[in-house]
Amino acid sequence: MSYRISLYCVPKTVADKYREYKEEDYEKDDDFLDNLEKDSVKSDTLTDVISSDKDGSFSTRLFKNRLSVEDDMYFGTISKEQLLNIIEEVRVNHISKWFNDRVVTDKEVGEAFKNPTALYPMRDEPWTSEDARKANQGEWNHKALLWRNHFKNKNGEERYFNINIDTKNKWLVSGSDLYEYLIFDLIHILKIFDWENDELICIGG
Repeated sequence: MSYRISLYCVPKTVADKYREYKEEDYEKDDDFLDNLEKDSVKSDTLTDVISSDKDGSFSTRLFKNRLSVEDDMYFGTISKEQLLNIIEEVRVNHISKWFNDRVVTDKEVGEAFKNPTALYPMRDEPWTSEDARKANQGEWNHKALLWRNHFKNKNGEERYFNINIDTKNKWLVSGSDLYEYLIFDLIHILKIFDWENDELICIGG
């Protein structure tokens, strides 16, 4: 799966209509994506999580019938239970593991960092305590930079990298692509999404 996944809120009545689509229905619908009444929740997110799904833990195909559009795109739905699974996947395998692999103390350097490729496959020399300290410091300097930097968009509105203060956007509290902040967007979506009347759809293309 080389395309990017985006999340949308779609009324269940609309999703149910498209769920029944056959190939001829899709061929008649020249503006399928435009006609799919949807509210953008989050763009370009969770692609590696959704693409790793082997047993339907994270999403379910939208269409009951196999459509040719699925050769190049993915259309799926995410239930409340699947979103909880995604949150747990992100917490365990994309945040906890990531930090565990990179937060380094002198004591932890030991045998793990005598392997030249422990963190960086292109490295030829064994790690030293100083190497580990510098790598760790570099990670935190980068994070601090993201919190310091901000910009104005074309409308002159203030924008930040790790938080979203756009009051017109009810979905995002962060908007960051980094998993350690994305998880708060996912939890926020979980809590405010109208699971009874709306469908959370993921589209990759």
